[in-house]
Amino acid sequence: MEVGLRFAWPWRAFFYCLERIHLLDCHNPHHLWLLHHLFLTEISASCAEFCEEWNAHPISGEGHNQSPNVSAVTIIQPSCVYNKYTPQDMRFTGHLKHGFYVQNELTLHPDVLAHYYGSGSTSQSQQSQTEINSNGQNSDEEWEDVEDIEAGSVPYTELPSLIAEEQASQFLHKAAKVPKHINPFDHENLENVFKQALDEVKRLNHMPFELGVREEEWGDEGYPEIEIIPSSCQRNKELVVELPHFVWYPRAVYWCQALEVLGHTLALVD
Repeated sequence: MEVGLRFAWPWRAFFYCLERIHLLDCHNPHHLWLLHHLFLTEISASCAEFCEEWNAHPISGEGHNQSPNVSAVTIIQPSCVYNKYTPQDMRFTGHLKHGFYVQNELTLHPDVLAHYYGSGSTSQSQQSQTEINSNGQNSDEEWEDVEDIEAGSVPYTELPSLIAEEQASQFLHKAAKVPKHINPFDHENLENVFKQALDEVKRLNHMPFELGVREEEWGDEGYPEIEIIPSSCQRNKELVVELPHFVWYPRAVYWCQALEVLGHTLALVD
């Protein structure tokens, strides 16, 4: 929910807006290449920004509404004195309570290794992962439902394919189809011409005609700041997404400038 609301939905709505108003053709591989060229860096930055904000949000329950990224300071207020902990403090506390995580070469969960290799070959990993109960004793309850097989009965080289075969039923989703995008330029020199021309058009703040970015093309309601997109989870549900003008309109202008320059550049070849 949060990743959609604060990151994915606005970008998705923006692309719907480009398609509805600014002549984006989602079936045109050259247009998809252009989207990558213009916005992939910004999308990655937005994703990283969301991750940083999400990692800083208060943790409920055992986190006592503290963030994993809060500073190690003592807060003194008239009514109370309380401490906030750094991620290092929280990690150290986790080590004391749950033990150290020992990575294995295949980066598999110890339960999986125990099942395929047998308990004898993973006892150290299991011991490191076993939780300590309130009496200070190791609790083996989490291993009771693991049916061990004879240690070494599965050849190491066959383990990945065996796991993939037996775990296949746990993955119900099909692989997402990635739209095809093709660089429209056969030569690097021509692509450089496109990039230089786009930089100059952007510097001059040129506003293309008949692409929906000029004020006289907007109509009485002005440039739209709301886009309605279908929900990816519920077929009959629609999502209303706000696209603030000062954030998304400059990106729409940039798209239209690039689309116009792309057309002129490809015309040089024809």
